[in-house]
Amino acid sequence: MSRPITDLSCKRFGKLTVVSRGDDVERTDGRRRIAWNCVCDCGKHRTVTASNLLSGSSVTCRKCYVSRDVDQGLVREIFDYNSESGLLTHRGARDGVASGSVVGSEDSDSYISVSVLKKTYMAHRVIWLYQYGYFPENEIDHINGNVSDNRICNLREVSRSCNMQNRCKLKNNTSGFSGVKYVKTRRLWSADITMRGKRSFLGLYSNKLDAALARLTAEVCSPGWSCHERSVLVDQVRNVWPGLSMSSTV
Repeated sequence: MSRPITDLSCKRFGKLTVVSRGDDVERTDGRRRIAWNCVCDCGKHRTVTASNLLSGSSVTCRKCYVSRDVDQGLVREIFDYNSESGLLTHRGARDGVASGSVVGSEDSDSYISVSVLKKTYMAHRVIWLYQYGYFPENEIDHINGNVSDNRICNLREVSRSCNMQNRCKLKNNTSGFSGVKYVKTRRLWSADITMRGKRSFLGLYSNKLDAALARLTAEVCSPGWSCHERSVLVDQVRNVWPGLSMSSTV
């Protein structure tokens, strides 16, 4: 026995007001979905399935939806965010995408991007908007250096110089430590650091770890260290020297 149909006539869902029962929509699995004819506050008409109205997935006509400003209300309307996993998921079924499916695609640098109103945004900036209600004026830094880790505890708003200081080692880095490279002509390890756009040479060392510690000491002693809640280089050094303490570097 089929369930009784809930009458949505004259009810409002966002900017949509239900006018009358529409033609049922057939799903890919052959089942039919109940639909309702609605009118938007702008005067445009749209037919929407009952499930999309009741779940909050459809609250405007398509024209008003595309012309909306991207704000906290919008991203919370179309996405759910799990602060523990750092993942954005679709809130309700939309345009053939299943509810609860993970949002975003990863680029060659491991950053995740998402589409909002047919425009592409970095996922960490959308998450910041979702959580705090505004797009950051400055850059968003991933504290642990993993740019695909979008847990809110791993995100912070910083200046560009601070963000660059906390970046992971470059892909062409062969030493395993940020700011450390091997100089073949000298058969020594070189250490350097860039602070506020100025590059400083920290010396040559016969031991790679000594060069890494020289770089780490320069970070700790620099006035710019205040922007580091946790240096990526600290983790890199601790991987080969688990007993390292911050006090031992200065």
